[in-house]
Parts: sequence; structure tokens; C-alpha cells
Amino acid sequence: MTQPQHKKQIIKYLERITSQGYDHRSAFQDFLDLSIATMQALPSHFSSIKKTKQFAEDTPETKELFETIKDRYSRHNNWEYIFEAFSLSFFELIESTWDYQDTLGDVFMEFCNPNPHTGQFFTPFNVAKMMAQIQLESIESQIHQQIKKEAATKDPLLGAAVMASMIIKTKEEAEKHFFDFILPLASKHLKPVTVCDPTCGSGVMFIAAASCVPNWMLQLGLVQFYGMDIDMTCVKMAKLNVMIYGLNGFGIKCALSLSEKELATLPQAHQHAYAKAQADYQAGIPIDREQVMEEINNFEQLQMF
Repeated sequence: MTQPQHKKQIIKYLERITSQGYDHRSAFQDFLDLSIATMQALPSHFSSIKKTKQFAEDTPETKELFETIKDRYSRHNNWEYIFEAFSLSFFELIESTWDYQDTLGDVFMEFCNPNPHTGQFFTPFNVAKMMAQIQLESIESQIHQQIKKEAATKDPLLGAAVMASMIIKTKEEAEKHFFDFILPLASKHLKPVTVCDPTCGSGVMFIAAASCVPNWMLQLGLVQFYGMDIDMTCVKMAKLNVMIYGLNGFGIKCALSLSEKELATLPQAHQHAYAKAQADYQAGIPIDREQVMEEINNFEQLQMF
């Protein structure tokens, strides 16, 4: 399904609600609030399902939000019908994230008929992406420079690099080691590049910027997005877009909550193996690949992706 089709389907579901006599903007606001609450609860639900096979109990704030919205739509005794429309709209929005697009902003512009006197003319995604490509071309190089600088220090990264040089034979192994071990370790010491939009609207510039940098930089939180707007509806849209695209570390937070075991940080989990490899390397002692790999496998490995 294409992005315009997703947009049309979301509007169709929301119109089920407004056809019952409810205001378009209020229905959209409630859709945003329910969607944000759902996304915020995902990590705790994932963790609880993993441990107990049951959903986590909602926070008092979430319970209050759902009860308030339920009361608002209960006058015709059709809350189940209304809630289904909200749920279908949310799942359709999630489905639309297969590619970087501002589906949420497009729905708002068509469904809510925003006030032109407040300057609510949202930037089309293709224009936002062109602007991002022009303005953010240095982000990737900035992060690469930080990684190179960190790798040159006496931090455990040196041991990790030595270990990689001793045991990795193939390109595929090297790539996996780099993305699963070296980068997660380095990211804890790197200062994220920040992207700030003082008139963020639906957050289209965040999505456009995210589409212009490698995915691993986003997953490790090496690019952070901040914004503000005079319209609270816009702030909520931007917040929801940041979460559904896994930005600002939200994707990693969900992934970690699904992990089977508690994740140890790389330097602690592999400290002995790195220290031994580094000492042997500096002393000119040949490294036994099988022995080193066996020792590493005795530790829990950090899996970020």
C-alpha cells in the first residue's frame, strides 16, 4: 500500500468517529494522545510479556487518559466502535512507516483543515528531504571523526580493535563485529549530533533528516532530534513521529526490552578477553583464534540490532 493510500485509510477510520457528531480536531487530538500513550507503554509491555507472558499494568497516568477519553465518547454507548476506529487508525499509521514519509502530517492537513492564519502550511516531504540533504551533509562525517578520535585513545575500544584484528577473517565477520560491538561501545562516549527545528510542525524535518543518515547512527542515538511549536497538536505529532520511526533511541529501548537476558556492557563482559589479547599482541605472542573465540563465547554478547 502506498503512502497516499495509508493516509486515505486513516482518514476513513477517523471519519467513523466524526460521523457520530464529534469534532474533527478533537478526534485527531485524542488519536494522538492514545497513540503516544500506546507507544510509550511498549517497552514495559515487551519486558513484561517476556517475563510473565502478560501485559504490564498501565501507569496511573495512562489509566486516567484512557478513562477520560472513554468518558468523552460514551454518550451514545458506542465506545467499542469508537475505540476500534482509533485502533485501526493507529495500526494503519504504523504500517505506513515502511518508508520515510510524513503520513501523520498529511492526515492532519487534510482531516483537520488547519488555520492558515497561524501559518500551518506543512512542508511537503520531498522538499523537507531536499533541505535536509543540503543542511545535514556533514552529520555523517562529524560522527565518523568522533569515532576515529575515540578509537585512538587508551579506552577499551583499543582492546576491542585489537581483538577484532586477531580473530576476524571474513568481511562479514568484520562488519558484524564493528556494528554489534565496536560501535555500541563507542556510542557511549560520543556526543550526539543534534537536529533542532524551532517550528517543528508534524516533525517532517526530523523524518527527512533521519532518511539522510545511516540507520545505525539513528539506532545508536548518535543523532538526536529536538523541536518546538506554538501549537500543542503539532508538538504531539512530532513526538509521535519520533517514536514510530524509532528516533532518539526509542527503537533501541524497545529492542532491549525484548532481549532474553540482561545486557552487559561490552567492556565489562569482555574485559578479560580484551586485556589478554592486547597484552599478547603487544608482547608479540601468537594468538590462538579458537581459544580466544571460546573465551569470548563464555561471556554474554551485546546485541544491539
